[in-house]
Amino acid sequence: NNEILLVKQYRPLIEKFTLELPSGHVEKGAKPEQAAKNELFEETGYVAKNLELLGILNPDVGRLTNKMWGFLATDIFKDNTWVPEKGIEVVKCPINDISVLVKNNQFNHALNLAILYLAEFKGISFPK
Repeated sequence: NNEILLVKQYRPLIEKFTLELPSGHVEKGAKPEQAAKNELFEETGYVAKNLELLGILNPDVGRLTNKMWGFLATDIFKDNTWVPEKGIEVVKCPINDISVLVKNNQFNHALNLAILYLAEFKGISFPK
């Protein structure tokens, strides 16, 4: 529907609410694709029929060895069995508005911005 699903949640470390892409950890022995599907459902209640790998990033090569996988979820639908996580609000952002959120410093998580860049690199455009 030309929307991006975001989650709004309070982050105590920075003492404010953030808008972020649904995300989480890949548990030991799990595949990144399945972790992405699980996190999308856990945080938003949506199920993705299709995932496209946008890229694999090294978030902090100076201190950490972790990897970050970015996926584009398409052909999604709401699962009515979902129970919302406490403290997380689902925000449907029209794709035309994501650039405004970035410009206004309302969507400013560096790792999330990297995923938007990978999406643009793959040909998904966000109106400026």
